[in-house]
Amino acid sequence: MEIPKNVTEAARKLFAEKFGMREPLIVQTLSDTHPETKRPIYLVGAVPAGRHNDKAVEVILDEAGRPIEMPPGTLPIFVPVVPAPPPEITELVKVKINPATNDLKLGECDKLAETVTVTVPKSAAVACADVYFL
Repeated sequence: MEIPKNVTEAARKLFAEKFGMREPLIVQTLSDTHPETKRPIYLVGAVPAGRHNDKAVEVILDEAGRPIEMPPGTLPIFVPVVPAPPPEITELVKVKINPATNDLKLGECDKLAETVTVTVPKSAAVACADVYFL
């Protein structure tokens, strides 16, 4: 799940007002569900611009961008928001099989010759391809 834009903007404003960060650099965004209300909540971590190695200051916001305090003993388990890689990246490392499928219905004693081309790209990534010949 991606962090809503209004939550990111509210976090930036909160970092400026509460922690004196003129230009907060957001270094972490996580999402979870509030243990009581079951509504989405977001943890946003930031450091001051130009101070990338500082410990991040973290705030927890609701879906409206309001800061919330978690009751003691009910800490959520935040999961990282990791977007899927865009197709232009994954296409570069995909194994390509041409034709991708070929459903043939051959009668008894029928013969067919066909070329199947499997292209494995040069890449540091481990490629996996399942090719079945029946």
